[in-house]
Amino acid sequence: MKYPILKVVFLLFIMMIDFSCEKVTTTPWISYPTTSSVSVQAIGIDALDNKWFCTYGDGILKFDGTNWTTYTENGLIKGAGSIAIDAQGNKWFGGAVSGVLKFDGINWTTYNTTNSGLTNDTVLCIAIDSKANKWFGTGGGGVSKFDGTNWTSYTTNNGLVNNYVTAIAIDAQGNKWFGTTEGLSKFDGINWTNYTTANGLAHNYIITIAIDKQGNIWVAPAAAIAYPPYAHLGVMEFDGKKWAVYNPSADYDEIESIAIDAHGNKWFGTDNGVFKFDGKNWEHFNSANSILKGAYYPAIAIDAQQNIWFGTMSGIGGISELRNN
Repeated sequence: MKYPILKVVFLLFIMMIDFSCEKVTTTPWISYPTTSSVSVQAIGIDALDNKWFCTYGDGILKFDGTNWTTYTENGLIKGAGSIAIDAQGNKWFGGAVSGVLKFDGINWTTYNTTNSGLTNDTVLCIAIDSKANKWFGTGGGGVSKFDGTNWTSYTTNNGLVNNYVTAIAIDAQGNKWFGTTEGLSKFDGINWTNYTTANGLAHNYIITIAIDKQGNIWVAPAAAIAYPPYAHLGVMEFDGKKWAVYNPSADYDEIESIAIDAHGNKWFGTDNGVFKFDGKNWEHFNSANSILKGAYYPAIAIDAQQNIWFGTMSGIGGISELRNN
């Protein structure tokens, strides 16, 4: 359905606070003390190599390699929970406002259930496909797709396993993978295939999804405090036919984030620091052997130089970087 574009546009009276880069280097690790108290929920990296950090309560941060800029929109933006960046460089944020917030570098535009076809104003995850369609996973309204003009909704009525969508990933064939609180759904544009504990999942509540170069799907299920019997479930890999489970050797409860580097190493943010998995061996990074200070790492991103960026929600540690030397 086509909707009139009733944009809520905020011209740049934005409260932008610039501060120069202060960093502490312990080769090959770098910490940024000015962000030490910031809680980071998601990280995006644009084509100009700017890093965008979605925080909890401290606005949206941008780092250009030298200077930090904080966007709070005169207090309207407390933070954000998810980010995706399109080919034109527009940033799309979920959890910043009620609905979806788009930033083109000058103007902010809000899309919500009042002025668009978005099915639910709680946007938990965002992905953008090769045709520039934006896919928004919502907290109760299923998935909303936006092609720039028209909105299309997908819910359990269409085949989605559950309407509370927590994660989205898109594979090389254009299949969309949706993690929900009740399982995993694959959508090829026509058909839906659902995966639950009945056919391979270790747990139905999916937190995050990543896809490697071989097309394998890596899925992390919820556990920890919310689901104590299911703690230490590890990460699940799906090769298209069967599921395999991998578990770090060190103590942790839940995997919160996944990133895959150019060498195929998987990096997992957990409630006990960060783990690296090369396919055979696990390596654990925390305050004992790295510059990482926080325990809870829901955000990992890898830039074009293969430097790895970590964001913690622990309230200490803020943002850290592992340089590719």
